[in-house]
Amino acid sequence: MATPGWYPDPWHEGGGPAGFRWWDGTNWTEQVQVPQPPSGGKRRRGLVVGLLAGALVLVAGGVTAAVVLTGGDGGHKVPSAAHGPAAPDRHTPSPSASHRAQPSPTGSAGENRARGGNRPPGPRPAVTGHVDDTANGLRVPVLRGWRGTSTKTGAGLGYGTVYHCPAVPADYCLPGGAYTRVIAHPGDLTLEELAQAEIGEVARSTYGTNTSGRKDYGGITGHRQTAAGAVTVAGRTGYFIRWRVSTGKGPGAVVEAVVFPSPRVQGGYLLLGFGFDADSRGPSVTDMQWITDGIERLDGGGAGA
Repeated sequence: MATPGWYPDPWHEGGGPAGFRWWDGTNWTEQVQVPQPPSGGKRRRGLVVGLLAGALVLVAGGVTAAVVLTGGDGGHKVPSAAHGPAAPDRHTPSPSASHRAQPSPTGSAGENRARGGNRPPGPRPAVTGHVDDTANGLRVPVLRGWRGTSTKTGAGLGYGTVYHCPAVPADYCLPGGAYTRVIAHPGDLTLEELAQAEIGEVARSTYGTNTSGRKDYGGITGHRQTAAGAVTVAGRTGYFIRWRVSTGKGPGAVVEAVVFPSPRVQGGYLLLGFGFDADSRGPSVTDMQWITDGIERLDGGGAGA
């Protein structure tokens, strides 16, 4: 366990700068220190900020500590507490704890999903709550180790504990995030073509350049597709594409775009975007599928599996 002290606040919410919370050696306490914003304007944070673009001020795989999961800000933000009967355990992570190692994005999980399998290998992670995406008529599961929030445009999830962004240490990033949002102009495209059109934006918004013009991960230097195929979301057939992304700084990332028909708007389509750090801090890639499969319609319609 880490020694008692002030650490970046893992519960930070909102658009302001992340403060520090006292770790007593066993649990996070209610003691916080909120820094004054720099004179040049507030610092937006890596992956955390990017996810908020889609729904949560989190990260989709490179979330800056202040991300609300909006899906286009270059970073993840720490989400607020998940809705539901059981909220995530706020005392689980310690400042020095590392999360389970992330499987290779080319491994069995991606292959299973590309073949149309409904479940990734291994036991299902515990679901600690749900986030209601009232804008799009969805109910999104919150797995253990994650936090979630709903916004005006969708829902957002954030994973893990904030850390100093690799290329901009003054900013804080999160090791994982996800968000939902409407696809504004789907046009006359197939599901696969829509996914191809959205995956680049998911990568850019979570690990590229943030809205303040900073590249918290040193920018995206390359990518390769590791998995793709049909998937079921809230009882509707969709399509996903997954990339392994290289960045100028840090371990790189795994990002995924899932597109599927809206359960509420005839002819409308939604995006579920993911961004995970590609090291032991990031969540397991199989969480992408568990979250996707667990999404339901708010009106009680079918789940993904």
